[in-house]
Amino acid sequence: MKGGAGRAACPFFHRRQLSWMPVSGLAVPDGAPHISAMLEHCTAELIDDGTRFRIRRGAWSNDYPIGELDGWIDFYTRVRADHPKSLTSYDETIAALEALKASLQPRG
Repeated sequence: MKGGAGRAACPFFHRRQLSWMPVSGLAVPDGAPHISAMLEHCTAELIDDGTRFRIRRGAWSNDYPIGELDGWIDFYTRVRADHPKSLTSYDETIAALEALKASLQPRG
């Protein structure tokens, strides 16, 4: 995938290179969870000084700038919609990210 529209809109591919995961035979971005990790419980938490967040599923985890949170929610929502065979695989990740976002909203 060279240049093109959509790259900047999708944080999953933004500033990341594709690599091969020999188990599945699919090209996936570096830092992407392996399919076996999708069976584990997912969490999303604020880390460091509040400028980054971590998505964790099983043994896999990755940290992202907090400014990318909405982009990751959009990404997982699109993946779920684009791949109906995934059924509810992404629901827990989306819920964890949305809960993190809600926890960051000012209460009042």
